[in-house]
Amino acid sequence: MSKKNLPTWLPRAIPVVLLFPVTRAAMLLLVLAVWEIVAKYRSGVARATEGADDALRRAVAAAEKAGEHIREAKGLEWQAMQLAAAEVNQNRTVMSGATIRAAEGVKTEVEGMVKEARSLEATAEKVRKLVEKAKAVAEEGDLDTADEMVVNVEKLLAKVVRGEQEVGEKVEVLKGKLWKISLGHGSG
Repeated sequence: MSKKNLPTWLPRAIPVVLLFPVTRAAMLLLVLAVWEIVAKYRSGVARATEGADDALRRAVAAAEKAGEHIREAKGLEWQAMQLAAAEVNQNRTVMSGATIRAAEGVKTEVEGMVKEARSLEATAEKVRKLVEKAKAVAEEGDLDTADEMVVNVEKLLAKVVRGEQEVGEKVEVLKGKLWKISLGHGSG
């Protein structure tokens, strides 16, 4: 057996129809209908706004975390350059090309990660703009469009989070390379 739900306005309508004259009952039913529509509108606006705000917070947090990864990668780049400089100072006559090349490779990778982080920041800015548009559309009453916009915001958010995770993984790889360079294994 399928469970049938009564409309939410029906339990309110029955006492109104039974207790009041027809003209007053019709007016009260109209007020109840408007009340129900306004309640659905408000809950829809709140849902769209809440979803958009949550996505914006998460996108900003992911972009900030990517920035932290970049700062860490810059520190690793600096350490790699110091190791290369120490090797040059130690071997004044013949430079060890492997360590120098490895340090240059670290520098190149960090530059690539910086570009990725800038791209993530731009995507987070797109998320912010789309969130503002979704809120405006929801306030205007087009909840279906606002919900679609929130879905698009979630897709952009997933892109930012995925990018942040990739940058974090690259930083971990750089740590391993730097460790190998410091042990004297050259290219890492």
